[in-house]
Amino acid sequence: MQWVPLLLFAGCSQPPADDSSAAMPRAEIQQLIDSIAAKALDEGRLVGLSIAVARDGQAVIAGSWGWLDRDAGIAASPATTFNYASVSKPFTALAILTLVDGGRIGLDDLLSDVLADYPVRDQGASITVRQLLNHTSGLSDYVAADTERWRATGAPLEPAFVLNWLAGHPLEFEPGTTWSYNNSAFYLAGLIVAHASGRSFPEYLREAVTGPLGLTTIGPCDDQPIGTRARGYAVNGNGTAEESMMYTEAGVIGDGGLCGTATDLARMPAALRDSRLLSDAMLTEFLGNTTLLDGTRIAYGLGTRQGDLEGIRVWGHTGGSSTYVAKLARYEERGVSIAVLTNTLDADTDPVAIEGYVAQAVLGLPAPDTSAPAITAEVAAPYVGIYTTGASEGLALRSRITHEGGQLARRATVDAEDRVTALLTRGDHAFGRRDWPRDRFLFHVTDGRATAYSEFYNGMLGNYSWRVHP
Repeated sequence: MQWVPLLLFAGCSQPPADDSSAAMPRAEIQQLIDSIAAKALDEGRLVGLSIAVARDGQAVIAGSWGWLDRDAGIAASPATTFNYASVSKPFTALAILTLVDGGRIGLDDLLSDVLADYPVRDQGASITVRQLLNHTSGLSDYVAADTERWRATGAPLEPAFVLNWLAGHPLEFEPGTTWSYNNSAFYLAGLIVAHASGRSFPEYLREAVTGPLGLTTIGPCDDQPIGTRARGYAVNGNGTAEESMMYTEAGVIGDGGLCGTATDLARMPAALRDSRLLSDAMLTEFLGNTTLLDGTRIAYGLGTRQGDLEGIRVWGHTGGSSTYVAKLARYEERGVSIAVLTNTLDADTDPVAIEGYVAQAVLGLPAPDTSAPAITAEVAAPYVGIYTTGASEGLALRSRITHEGGQLARRATVDAEDRVTALLTRGDHAFGRRDWPRDRFLFHVTDGRATAYSEFYNGMLGNYSWRVHP
């Protein structure tokens, strides 16, 4: 499988030369995963990595490579827990939905009704619980400010910091009018769980969600000692991975803060289906789509990213913190779940891409199609313009869609670097990335003009950008 190393890294992400039309046997999948992991550790500046593949809730493959603690010489193992980062969000949503099933709160209850001490009256009276969980609340995102606070003080995150931050920042948009990924909303959801249940967030999560699902390793990172939990690392300006103290921040709930193994994460989707943890109505809400006030449908449920890959329905989540990157993907019709966890920020490897390569083998997908006809300036015109993901300080991405060389391109500035993504036409207002052809840019078009676009990474919604000019 000489193509595997070429697939892993930015700048060399060409599709494989071979074309598998059927799922590989388990031994070959294991060999492929070992090869991907070895290359990631050898050339990717990655310190630790864990991958699990589950079919019908049973672990088919589970392995860890590299280091739990590099300096202490403690190797990672399948029992090593990693920070799930934003892959914690589905668990927060499940906690909320069990409370809805129990009649303690309602999805359309107002924030001010379920969190009486929320400090901004007009915000609390205009945002619903549902809008917190589907990223349509319009709240400002506190994360960039918290990172600055943590670096300066090293103190645990407290609710007062988040609430004070929100009190000083107006809504970015009217709730329900657009979609913008938001950590503040899920932090508030964690507070609502505690308020409505009369328990701490970790206690209720364990009693109502992870316990009934049999996911024994999943819990607050704060409670997991070194020796079990992987240390966090970040690649510095010299290209070397060094320990990052950012991974020790305590007090994060709701939007992140959960740790666990890759195996338990991969087992979650089938455990949820088999346990009957939620009513059919709440499971539908969890795995549904979001509809904006103008009728636009966004492929995000309540704490779950949605989509499809080559006609196979997929849902799950991605996560990235100051030191950890994670992905969970569930391919529903195949009964397959894949979890990828790493403990190194800014490494050359990408867990989203790694998951994609594993999925290609496990699902028996053919190599992605890189061919595409050229399009004229007239065909491109409805899409050309400037778009944004929001206005939150330090988090918003502004991009320009252009027509270059007979194709669309997305130009954006990320970390002071101009990045150009070539887009290949796929019809029906959809475009694939040249560097990863299974990714999709799906433009939302009204009256012959794109008003927004959704980005899908390996089938799953990644982001949503709305048009701001012209």
